[in-house]
Amino acid sequence: MNPNWPGADGISPVGEIGKGRWDLPGQRRAGLRMLHRLNRYGLVLRAPCSRPLTTHTDAGIGNQAGVAQCLDNQAFVGLLVLQRDDIVFEAYADDFDERQVHSVQSISKMLVNLIAARCVNHGLVDLERAVIDYLPSIGSGYASASVQQLLDMNVVNSFIEDYADPDACVGKLECAHGWRIDPDNPRQSIRDYLVSIGGAAQTSEQGEVQYKTANTDIVAWICEQAARQTLRNSLLDLVEQAGMENAVYVSTDREGIPFLGGGLHMTLRDLARLGRLFCFDNENNASQLCLVRQALASPAAGTRYSDGIFYRNFLETDGRFVGHLGYGGQYLYVEPAQAIVIAAFNAIDDEDGIDYEFIIRLRSICSAIARILADK
Repeated sequence: MNPNWPGADGISPVGEIGKGRWDLPGQRRAGLRMLHRLNRYGLVLRAPCSRPLTTHTDAGIGNQAGVAQCLDNQAFVGLLVLQRDDIVFEAYADDFDERQVHSVQSISKMLVNLIAARCVNHGLVDLERAVIDYLPSIGSGYASASVQQLLDMNVVNSFIEDYADPDACVGKLECAHGWRIDPDNPRQSIRDYLVSIGGAAQTSEQGEVQYKTANTDIVAWICEQAARQTLRNSLLDLVEQAGMENAVYVSTDREGIPFLGGGLHMTLRDLARLGRLFCFDNENNASQLCLVRQALASPAAGTRYSDGIFYRNFLETDGRFVGHLGYGGQYLYVEPAQAIVIAAFNAIDDEDGIDYEFIIRLRSICSAIARILADK
């Protein structure tokens, strides 16, 4: 990809695939690190001071077979391991470094866990109430679903998250938040699209994850309405609390509404700082961790992936860790009780950009690293 590639070309749909040019195989590696420059609309947020990190490298981590395989994978971009505020391992591909910005994709959803927790703590949102109680204009696809169903990815409706299908709903959402241009509807906002989603708002009979990015932006909308605080300001609070060192870029729609289903872009070190917000060793953020503690205490109350990991409150969990995947191979893994954070950037270059076997292996590597650190 040409580093000076104009934005309009970068997000224009290409051929029968219909993806934005940045997201094509062969372009995606560069596209994921240029997306904050290519998207049609956005915000830039900075903290007034950064959370200091020190470096105390643990040579044993890099010598682990799984870590070596991770670094040798052609998709590898960066891997950072943080124990409390010590960087114990950090590595980058030859074409990337600690100063570069990268899209974190669906890891962004984890911040809505914290935003929702604040609303729950203040009695502003009842997770058992129906979405329509908070958003009277919402369509049938979400109207009767409880807020908790959305948090657990347990809504069956007409929204389809299929990255290989150019006509799928997730592609239409991309057009609304500015990662792709829909020539037939170039000015639709995120919320205009969300209220158009139909279906019956049922639950999964088998308890399997019904992954829908739209869920996150609807919960974020509910929180904005309930708290009477713009999502921009809620995000800024978290960026400042995390002590991000560099600018955090946020994709928005044309009305300035942040895309929290996947619209954050930052450095790998700042992604690790974001992960520190989920750790239990910081009393200053204890009140916003109620949904993290709930997920760890009752993971099976959520939905289930095929490998046995659960999805609860916009978090993947097995009762010990919380985390989230991101399109293209991004991953954030946190063990809150141990204050261990592992952040990874990757660029899976296949047709649809999603390889769950890759994520399962990466999650296993993260767990093995955490065991090394926790046992010391």
